[in-house]
Amino acid sequence: MMKHFTEFSLDVDDINRYEKSKRKKKETCYQYESDDILTFDIEVTSAWLDEDGKIWNYEKNRSEKFWNNMKCLSLCYIWQFSYNHAVYYGRELKDFLYILDRLDRDTHFIIYVHNLSYEFQFLRNILQFKDIFAREAHKVMYCIPEFYENVEFRCSLFLTRVSLKDWGEELKNIKKLDTLDYTSKIRTPKTKLSQLELDYCEHDCLVVCEGIKTYVEKYEHVVNIPLTQTGEVRRELKRKITRNRSLQRQLISLIPDAIMYRKAKQAFAGGYTHANFTLANRVIETSSGKHYDFASSYPFVMLSEKFPCTIFEECDEIEDPENYAYLIRIRVNRLDARTYNHYISSSKCFECDTDFSSNSKIEIVDNLYEDNGRVISNEYEDENGNACYQKFDMYITEQDLDIIEKTYDIDYEIVECYESKKQYLPYEICEYILELYKNKTELKQKESDKDFSQVEYVKYCTSKKFINSIFGMSCTDIVQDDVDFDGIDWITHEKTLENVETELEELIADNKNRTFMNFFWGVWITAYARHNLWHCVLQGDDGEDNNSIIYCDTDSIFCRDDIDFSDYNKSCRVKLQKMCDYHNFDIEMTEPRDKKGVKHLLGIFAEESDWSQFVTLGAKRYCVRENSDNKLHLTVSGINKEAVEVLHDDITNFNEDLVFDKDDDCVHKMLIKYVENQECVVFNENEYDEYECIDRYGINMRNTSYSMSMTDEYFELTNAANVISHLACLS
Repeated sequence: MMKHFTEFSLDVDDINRYEKSKRKKKETCYQYESDDILTFDIEVTSAWLDEDGKIWNYEKNRSEKFWNNMKCLSLCYIWQFSYNHAVYYGRELKDFLYILDRLDRDTHFIIYVHNLSYEFQFLRNILQFKDIFAREAHKVMYCIPEFYENVEFRCSLFLTRVSLKDWGEELKNIKKLDTLDYTSKIRTPKTKLSQLELDYCEHDCLVVCEGIKTYVEKYEHVVNIPLTQTGEVRRELKRKITRNRSLQRQLISLIPDAIMYRKAKQAFAGGYTHANFTLANRVIETSSGKHYDFASSYPFVMLSEKFPCTIFEECDEIEDPENYAYLIRIRVNRLDARTYNHYISSSKCFECDTDFSSNSKIEIVDNLYEDNGRVISNEYEDENGNACYQKFDMYITEQDLDIIEKTYDIDYEIVECYESKKQYLPYEICEYILELYKNKTELKQKESDKDFSQVEYVKYCTSKKFINSIFGMSCTDIVQDDVDFDGIDWITHEKTLENVETELEELIADNKNRTFMNFFWGVWITAYARHNLWHCVLQGDDGEDNNSIIYCDTDSIFCRDDIDFSDYNKSCRVKLQKMCDYHNFDIEMTEPRDKKGVKHLLGIFAEESDWSQFVTLGAKRYCVRENSDNKLHLTVSGINKEAVEVLHDDITNFNEDLVFDKDDDCVHKMLIKYVENQECVVFNENEYDEYECIDRYGINMRNTSYSMSMTDEYFELTNAANVISHLACLS
């Protein structure tokens, strides 16, 4: 049970601390590091102020316009702090200073906050900060107060990348509690809270405390815990790779100059997520609907493919794509799609006169005939009705070019071409990926078992997350824009080409084992993954009679008919065998067994649940009735999967007119607004818990609706008459 903050006291002898090294003592204002686990959390009321000065709590069935016409307010009505497993609380945020004042000034304490970006906006009311680290505005990873330099707030969400609810489930020994109602009641620091509400407040601190405990067991000291999940993987790979001095020297030599780095960033593209517009915006019903999914798509290509391993040098043409990676700038003169699915992203098509050796802005071209962000053709009509073609440039890889040539009638020229010799990723990286995949596979089938221990479950979840982090780490910018907070505003300082060049030169000159990945690898990882996906897409989309592919999502395909991908799956084994031969791995490492003894080969296109009904309204917007349970399943970006309830088991309700009502309990979509310079207001005036709030900063949250409406252009494109016309043109 929580204690009042006034009961908190801390003698120096009670601190689990150790003395810092002499060198680190000189760098800081404190001599000791604490290994105690400290956490912090708050609960907040959101309210709205109308033009007559009346304060409203959230009420259902009022329009979005009603709420948007009022000022947003917020108020922290309780805060919780835990020291190890003892949880303390206070009702007014300013009283948290009582805790900070009692933390020994000669000892460094780390206080973990789950989603520090949220709490930071409220802590601004009582603290000024001397040091803040954020990669984006508002996304605070850690911060250090001006007058409490021995205290460091860290974000545990960046470390775990899971919600408190999911983290608690991972830990298993933390009792789940219902979610607190944030919006329908105005609570103040004087509002009486029920035991259930107090238990909920305590619960969040205990989850973070118990979770950080597992990290301390792994890293020995609290201060050793990485800031981010990717940082965990970086540390492990760094430990492995820095033992290999020759590899370390090679990786440093691959750091490009600023101009080539800018070109590589332009060539980078993510996964392919898109709908076949000829089959979108209508219900597809079939007795043989199929869903196929790659088994760990990115880890597979990281193991099975070869990547740039020498500095890129200018060349005249593409001669040997099997052994060389090519970074190419092409100029497209004329382009017409010959498939129903479209590959080229319009956001990657820029003006032909764009100079990447200067700080000029990259101008994206207009006048392209698009399919919801994908290019169908560059033909357009001028003001006189004459047919014209909008020329444009793109930076792409040889993998992209291969797919483009197979899916478009294209007239293009190579403007620039650079080549780098290819080789498999280093032994250390491949070995680590195989280790993680083995852990994930062996433990996956145990997820629902009663004897699935906390240690096993955490290991399973960690392996899943780490595999994704290896890919994410390879795509991380070497040089990022600086994000500063001046005490009032967030300011992003965009780096010039000269800034980037200076930082890259410094990285080469003073590396200190910081480089053990290559940004070019990230460019080619996604390119290979798209190439693999499209190799399979083309088996169900030939631009003629074969129009089976309905929807793709990075590493999966929904299609109307059964497609035989056995040849592709055989090629996966062949590729992995070649990699194993090169690194001297046993091929068995690429197909570990699950609990039931079944082998799972990396990379193969495996069949998921069959389906009988499917409808998509575009990327990340689809609904499917799976045969396994004969139920509808919903995927809409930003919407809870439970919102499928609003369809009432009728897939035809998933259409352009559908609005996920903000007041449906199953939707759970929140609108978040930052409150700045809030005026002094009185909450619950003339009530027993009346409270005058002088806080200026906070965050306001309320339910919000989500419309499935489509852009006019995409709606017209998917219109039946236009689809028929387009199909006629293709044939």
